[in-house]
Amino acid sequence: MKKRILHIIFILLAVACSHAQDPLFSQFMQNKNLLNPSLLSAQSPLVSAKMSFREQGASFSDGLPLRTFQALVNLSHTSFKSDKFSYGLSVLGDKGGTGHVGSNMAHLNFAYLKKLTGQYSKVGEHYLGVGVTAGSGQRAVGWDRFWFGNQFDRTFNYIDTDRDPKEPGLQGMKGRTGLFADVNVGVHWYGNLNDDLAVQAGLSFYHLNRPNIALFEGAVERLPVRYNAHINAAKGLWEGVTIVQQILYVRQSVAHQLLIGADLQMDNLDASEVVLSLGVIGRFVAQQEISTMDAVILTFNTEYNNIRFGLAYDITVSSLAKYSNGRGAWEMNLGYAFGKTNKTGFHREKRRFRL
Repeated sequence: MKKRILHIIFILLAVACSHAQDPLFSQFMQNKNLLNPSLLSAQSPLVSAKMSFREQGASFSDGLPLRTFQALVNLSHTSFKSDKFSYGLSVLGDKGGTGHVGSNMAHLNFAYLKKLTGQYSKVGEHYLGVGVTAGSGQRAVGWDRFWFGNQFDRTFNYIDTDRDPKEPGLQGMKGRTGLFADVNVGVHWYGNLNDDLAVQAGLSFYHLNRPNIALFEGAVERLPVRYNAHINAAKGLWEGVTIVQQILYVRQSVAHQLLIGADLQMDNLDASEVVLSLGVIGRFVAQQEISTMDAVILTFNTEYNNIRFGLAYDITVSSLAKYSNGRGAWEMNLGYAFGKTNKTGFHREKRRFRL
């Protein structure tokens, strides 16, 4: 009986925790709509499309890893000669674990980038961006994939999933939530301070309306607001070579994340442009009074004209490594910019920085 109760508690806690935290990608700058909606306004191509995929946690979930997929289409237009307005659509889905716990989300994205000072200003070239995403989502769990002590037939030694588990704590459970609304906002500042230095900083807030994601009839479980604060700096080392330093802080409920990393970008500065980027990111996590370094993330990204491709691998360095058999998470992203790419980045004659 005691073991059965502990098993139920573990399942309920696992479902609650997975639903209270957002699915995120380690390469946060490659999924800007999940980092800060306002960053979508700063893209150079008129039309761009990107797909991202992440897989993790196979060893924790009976060989059923948590898989996250996102597709994003974004359109950008010049407004008032020097400003930019962008809009688009993003869809995200994740599913994993024994109970196939997951969610599906779809958002419309809107962002505006205002030019504050000109390229030849004494204080540098500065921009201010604002953005909002609004959409809906649904979360689900496959309760029929779990089994409980009362469903074990001791006579024939098998699990009868059709038998009533007779667990009072599971009354009123449902396989999926109703559709709920979701609203996210963000703001960022960008500055070309001189020919060899660019800085970007921003704040964003996700799930401002705190939708109800409860999986039990009549229950209320509000999705916690997620807070992001980020700052990036790009420094030109020499012609065609740039180092980009990145810091991201994420808080959602009692969970905290701090990601610190750097990319080395190499650009051939040719008409047939080839860009290579190699990076490393350290992820630190904290929950209540426990904090630790969770992973070291290795990244590789490349661009050839209109095509963009990237890979990342999370090397788990925390105590969880012994439970995952040393297996980390991996990511892939693939993007395409339609039409001619704007080699000016943020309206410069040479595209040095990719923040």
